[in-house]
Amino acid sequence: ADALKVNTNLKELYLGKNYVRRDGAEALALALMHNRTLTTLDVSHNELGDEGLQTFVEPLCNHNRTLTSLMLHNNGITDTGAKAVAQLLERAEGLEAIYLYCNEITDLGARLIASALQRNYTLKNLFISRNNITLQWYEVLRPLIAAQGEDRAGLSAAPADLRAAPTTRLSFARSASFLSDRASEIDQQLQDQLAAAEAEYRREVQRLQAEHARSVASLQAEPESG
Repeated sequence: ADALKVNTNLKELYLGKNYVRRDGAEALALALMHNRTLTTLDVSHNELGDEGLQTFVEPLCNHNRTLTSLMLHNNGITDTGAKAVAQLLERAEGLEAIYLYCNEITDLGARLIASALQRNYTLKNLFISRNNITLQWYEVLRPLIAAQGEDRAGLSAAPADLRAAPTTRLSFARSASFLSDRASEIDQQLQDQLAAAEAEYRREVQRLQAEHARSVASLQAEPESG
């Protein structure tokens, strides 16, 4: 990592499957603050986790504009790490490709990423399959994603295909209005489900209260024995 600070020739660095953890990520992040030649960094299949990913935010958002491809797949990244990805999407102007497949991102992380994409105009490709994202949120992301070579406003493969093909390259179309409308629709559906559940709960409470009142009245109406 120290050599990377002063290197002026190396353009691609592949460190996959090297047991890189947070301390290693911190050393790489520090080097990226000074390096001006590296364009591709592969830290996939390591043990970065969310904390390791977070270390890249500062250098890539505020210092480095030459790194264009960041490979983070298979690193145990969760929704907490998705927040860091969202920061990169909003502020790291050099990044053109991010690899996130085979992590542990859920619908919450997908929403953070999708929201950040509305303010990003440099990212060209994203690998996001093989996460814990439901079909519902894949459908939210779907109109933002176009398979490589297609019109950026086109649609990607079906969500099920995204899970089955972790190496499919995906690029993003700009469809903020659809994203907002679809997210609002899902929120409304969840609110309706919650309201229905609360109404059912209240009905059940009322039924039990009425049943209890009848039982008490019945006991009071019975003549005293003996």
